[in-house]
Amino acid sequence: MSAELILLSAVLVGVPISLKYVLAFEMRNLVSLMKSRERELAGLNAKLSALDREYDVVISAAEQVRDRQKWAATRRDRMADELTQAQRLGGVFSRDSRIDFLGIHVDRGADFLPDRIDDLEVVATAEA
Repeated sequence: MSAELILLSAVLVGVPISLKYVLAFEMRNLVSLMKSRERELAGLNAKLSALDREYDVVISAAEQVRDRQKWAATRRDRMADELTQAQRLGGVFSRDSRIDFLGIHVDRGADFLPDRIDDLEVVATAEA
């Protein structure tokens, strides 16, 4: 009976010790898994902050493009108004008109644009 008692006491002592080591190894695996998840989480957090910065840059660029489109439209409208005003004012003095190669209506003023320039007139004007 003493052999049975020794084996029983060995089993009763061995089970808690075995359980302790199994739990210790399992705990070590869980801790290493937790640390790897923390590293992964830190990487994802860095990617998120980079995406947030990129989003802000894209929004800023889009606003800048919209502002430049507004300025370009304003400049285009202003130049069109100036062109129509110049054409109206030029039409008052026009003798004949023609269309240039761009398709823009060009008025020639009778007093300002002669049909041809005589070289003798230029020399006489320069001497006077």
